[in-house]
Amino acid sequence: MTLRKPLLLLVFGVFFLFIGQNSKAQEAPPERRNLLQVGYVTLSLQEISTRLDNSFTFLFPVEARVRPLVGPVLVTYSRTVHPKWNIGGAASYTYIRAVADRLSRDQAGNVQSTIAQEERARFYTLMPTVQFTWARSHRARLYSGVSLGLVLFQEETKSIETAETWHQLEAGFLGHLNVFGVQVGKKVGGYLEGGFGVHGLVTAGLFHSS
Repeated sequence: MTLRKPLLLLVFGVFFLFIGQNSKAQEAPPERRNLLQVGYVTLSLQEISTRLDNSFTFLFPVEARVRPLVGPVLVTYSRTVHPKWNIGGAASYTYIRAVADRLSRDQAGNVQSTIAQEERARFYTLMPTVQFTWARSHRARLYSGVSLGLVLFQEETKSIETAETWHQLEAGFLGHLNVFGVQVGKKVGGYLEGGFGVHGLVTAGLFHSS
């Protein structure tokens, strides 16, 4: 009789402790410290500057245009150091090929174009990044971020008319401001970001957290 009461109290205590821990786990999202994001970017600074540079050819009998365009392809890794803060790094690759056509008219007055010059530009970025989480739930996260670091520019220019080739290699510091980001999913899901800088106006991709 004397042992039954302590045993019942112990059983009820364990039961209520289990219920309390389970409710807390449901209220707070699972803690995942490592986040890997892979995305594709549109309208980056690299693309915008190339298109603006090509637009100035209207002053000359030349038509310049961007042909194939790849990227930027963006890979970001970050680690949660605080419920509100993620710190990590971002790397991207961009390939832009621009062709300049020489315009002329034949005897009949028709406009003809011949390729006069070809440019192949590659951009590589590597920069630390910081993300701030505004709100978080089980399946979603709203955040902003900023990145600042190294940009490596490699360009090859080939003149079709003279068969000459020029090479250029430059490095500098640029950044990216991520105004808003939305992440949907638990361990694996998708994300969408909007901002301005070397990582473009809009970025969409997949993420994996562990």
